[in-house]
Amino acid sequence: MGSTTDQAWNDLMAGSGILTRAKEYINLHRHHIIRFLLVGSTAAALNIGLMYVLVEFCEFNTLLLKNVANLLSMETSVVYNFMLSRGFTWSDTPRYRGWRLLLQLIGFHSAIGIGLLLRLALFPVLQQIGVSYIPNVVLGISAAAIIDFFIYNHIIFKSKAANE
Repeated sequence: MGSTTDQAWNDLMAGSGILTRAKEYINLHRHHIIRFLLVGSTAAALNIGLMYVLVEFCEFNTLLLKNVANLLSMETSVVYNFMLSRGFTWSDTPRYRGWRLLLQLIGFHSAIGIGLLLRLALFPVLQQIGVSYIPNVVLGISAAAIIDFFIYNHIIFKSKAANE
């Protein structure tokens, strides 16, 4: 019986090619993924740090005020993230100025909006089941990061080579 389970697992992993495709994708985009994780980690630290300051020192300590603090800390980290994503993570992509830069920033906000909506929906749900605010923020950031990388890499900061 154990060998049947092992064989089913092996068939699932090998037959579907999910792991192979994931490894190929990671290898192909390794440079951006590493930088994305570095920038994202600092943005997450900013997000969590600001959330902590707002809750613990500015007394945003009711359920409603913690949600307001969550929104404020997220937006601050989003603007920070855009600046570093554009200048560091995807520094090999076109450097837009003027209206095109504004459109890229709007696109970035639109793309990250998907992750933000996920986080805003997830935060009160996890809050209601007793997840403390810091682990709650970390879980939301993690879920949103996966979605965000794909959107940034393939739409917002698409390389010139991908456009040709």
